Amino acid sequence: MIVDFEQALAFFNKIDNHKKSFYYHPLFVEASSQESNDLEPIYFVKEEQGQIFYHAALIGDIGFENYKDLQTPYGYGGPLILGDEVFKARVIDEYNSLCNEYRILVEFVRFHPLIKNEKYYYGDILNNRNTVSINLNIENIFKSFSTRVKTALRATEKNSIQVIASKDEYYIDKFYEIYTSLMNQKQASEEYFFSKKYIKSLLEHKDVYLFNALTEKGEILGGAIFMICDELADYHLSATTSAGRTLNISHLLLYKFSEFAKTQNVQKLYLGGGTNNDPANSLLFFKQGFSKDIHPFLIGYKIFNTLKYEEFNRIYLNNTDNRKDRILFYR
Repeated sequence: MIVDFEQALAFFNKIDNHKKSFYYHPLFVEASSQESNDLEPIYFVKEEQGQIFYHAALIGDIGFENYKDLQTPYGYGGPLILGDEVFKARVIDEYNSLCNEYRILVEFVRFHPLIKNEKYYYGDILNNRNTVSINLNIENIFKSFSTRVKTALRATEKNSIQVIASKDEYYIDKFYEIYTSLMNQKQASEEYFFSKKYIKSLLEHKDVYLFNALTEKGEILGGAIFMICDELADYHLSATTSAGRTLNISHLLLYKFSEFAKTQNVQKLYLGGGTNNDPANSLLFFKQGFSKDIHPFLIGYKIFNTLKYEEFNRIYLNNTDNRKDRILFYR
């Protein structure tokens, strides 16, 4: 049931186009593992007569009695189970047994709101926040935007900003510089920082794009990374300079990529949500200007050994009171 990267990739490519996202791609999992010293990719796969169980995750030691945990990479993931009810029940039992054999204490999953693979999850599920997607299967995408977004885009067009898709070293370096600077300005938590190595490894894939916005003089105002997987595209990372924010560059990058993705037969562009579930959250407000299609973002967890999990929780909280409300309270 546990396979290597190449075998996982072969199984991933068998999954129906409308049932997967690039976040589930083995390459994305491999790239994500580079951002942590104590997490490694692991792939659980089972196939029977065209029925598939596919679960790409990160595994790591937790520092307690040789137990480990599983979690989806930054973004989304979780098991994909394509088959009848008999297959689902049997493969879940096999997976649970394997996790106990490997001393997995707990699993934490972030489900992709458009894949909806939480519907056959074997653990507990919690509603986290609202997210947004753009329907690209319409004649005129621009007309579907809110008045404020259309106004922002018209204002931006008056400034002769050009948008180009390029993975040249120069643009990667500038994106990394702008993104890191923005995260520092926002005093973002560690999970929102990424290495240049991570960004470069993602962009090596033909279906991962870096869109860059430039002035007439060639000054880079911002960029965004998008990922396409058959019928679904994901808005992954973006950053703009202070001048770029004044010129509504984020609006322009999203619009230009939407138009491009439409030519690639992409049906939906997933934007994600805000930094929390507050309706007044500025990031969520920005994304809702592009679409009224709202989807709940759900998280899931499975505790494989409740007694040991509670024991570890008590020991850990005797030393620190931080993150006591989190599933992976020790990370």
